Amino acid sequence: MASTRPTLAIRDERETVTVRVARGESDWKRVAHLRATCYYEERSKGRFTTSYKKMFEEQEQRRLETLHNEHKNDTATFLAHVESGEEVVGSVDVSKHEEGTNKELEAYVCNLCVSPLARRRGLGKKLMCTAALHAQDEWKVRSVRAHVDSDNAPARSLYGRIGFRKISEERRKDSPIGQVYLLEALLPLNNMSDEVVGKDGDF
Repeated sequence: MASTRPTLAIRDERETVTVRVARGESDWKRVAHLRATCYYEERSKGRFTTSYKKMFEEQEQRRLETLHNEHKNDTATFLAHVESGEEVVGSVDVSKHEEGTNKELEAYVCNLCVSPLARRRGLGKKLMCTAALHAQDEWKVRSVRAHVDSDNAPARSLYGRIGFRKISEERRKDSPIGQVYLLEALLPLNNMSDEVVGKDGDF
């Protein structure tokens, strides 16, 4: 069942951006393109970078399609798009898991990314809050977890502002630096409702 919460409208003097649930092949393709762009943003530009980026995009699109076909009741992807041209400028995944010996349900947020052209406008925070509110409304979870690279100061600052705290450090091969922090926050997140309805002055 889709959340009945309002979609998020983000307005400034240039564009209107809306956050909504991603659905269907067209959405998966645009989300995958954004993630490939962000993933290769700071990586060295080599001879085969364009080919690797295209391969990454295709793999991510297939992953999203498979994930939502096989686990549609346990996961959701949110995208932020520019209404004037449907350009996707942000996305995030949220899923539910059973944690601990008591098998308590908990949400996990990952793959948060925002286009370089849409940063420093509060969009990452709004995507996180929208995903967390979906988890709270749809799955009745009481907490949410996320991983962040230990040297990613902007992301750590964002998570801290909305209520996440570090609960452990881990070594992961898929991290560019190898070390990540596991973070956890109780729901609702700080100022979560205000962020989702997109009140004036958020930017």
